[in-house]
Amino acid sequence: MRNPGSGNVINLWSSVGTTQKIAIFANNPDPMAQTLAKIYIHATFHIGIRSPQIPDETSPKLYAYIGGVMSRNNCLPIEINGTGDHLHILFSLHPSIDLSKLIQTIKTASNKWMKENGCRQFKWQNGYGAFSVSASVLDAAAKYVRNQRIHHKKCSYYDELGAFCKVYGIEMNEEYVMSE
Repeated sequence: MRNPGSGNVINLWSSVGTTQKIAIFANNPDPMAQTLAKIYIHATFHIGIRSPQIPDETSPKLYAYIGGVMSRNNCLPIEINGTGDHLHILFSLHPSIDLSKLIQTIKTASNKWMKENGCRQFKWQNGYGAFSVSASVLDAAAKYVRNQRIHHKKCSYYDELGAFCKVYGIEMNEEYVMSE
């Protein structure tokens, strides 16, 4: 709250119940006249169950294409990687962008790109997983995405998605996880 005596000092309450006073710019009549947000997302989705795999030689070009789609939608791709049957995208979501529309745009555009580049029967599975990422673990999340091929020598996509859902308290309906 503003300190009524000074007009340029506010009290901030911390999670431990202490108060800190900070100065604000006296010449700014509306201190929240801008949007301040940094939203990190780790998204993942799988190919359709009857779709051909993503060829190894196509992956880098596909990931670069997806990065371009994201950039054109005001989102910053941080790391994109996957295996032949799924992919992970770690990115900064612009606060004006609807996550589900962004994922739909990525999947639609990359599906078309895959077909134009020799994978005529390619299709993404319906649905996706998306999980918030704290700035404090962003580097670890990027490393996790970067090391997908190593990780999936030990763990299936289904098990991986289940582990994410458990950590985030999301009930996973197994009937739909690996369906078209």
